[in-house]
Amino acid sequence: MPAFSDIAGRRFGRLVAVAPVNVQGRYKWDCRCDCGALTTVDGRELRSGGTLSCGCLRRDTNRTHGCSQRTPTYRSWEHMLQRCFNPNEKHFADYGGRGITVCDRWRGTEGFANFLADMGERPPGKTVDRYPDNDGDYRPGNCRWATQKEQNANRRTRGRDTYLRGERHARTKLTAAQVEIVRDRSRSRKSLAAEFGVSIGCIDKIRCGQCWGNT
Repeated sequence: MPAFSDIAGRRFGRLVAVAPVNVQGRYKWDCRCDCGALTTVDGRELRSGGTLSCGCLRRDTNRTHGCSQRTPTYRSWEHMLQRCFNPNEKHFADYGGRGITVCDRWRGTEGFANFLADMGERPPGKTVDRYPDNDGDYRPGNCRWATQKEQNANRRTRGRDTYLRGERHARTKLTAAQVEIVRDRSRSRKSLAAEFGVSIGCIDKIRCGQCWGNT
């Protein structure tokens, strides 16, 4: 039987782990969903972020915003939840790991619909930014759609920075949000290189996954 990991009381998206159950020699977890439903989920699926609800998340998203799962706004909302609630997400340590969370209004059954109503559609070249309190939670009144230049001015000072590797010039700090923008192929390489102060070759390497090991 796989080793038991006690995750009782922990939140994974809309789900809160309640109690373990042994199903054919494998531990699964009874979870209470924000919509009120009780569902049983494999612990590995919870910890990996593969399951975030009883199934209501997909239904609610399709009902409230049609094809929203393919929009930049939905992806920003989904990534926000992952950063705060999924311990296996690459940037969890800088968000959920240091106590940053997402307000109930943006997390419940109508979470995405409320997020969309409060924030509007994500404009091109912008991502969600916690402002004016960069150490605060994701909530109405503390979030905006911001360009990378705006976010740079709001960025917290970190002891462990992420650096672009392979540059011959001075190392350039980039945030996870910058990498997300670089990987958005709707932006030209030339404009991104000028905005972030890197070479076009570095933009290509980021898009090919050759020079970012921790983003």
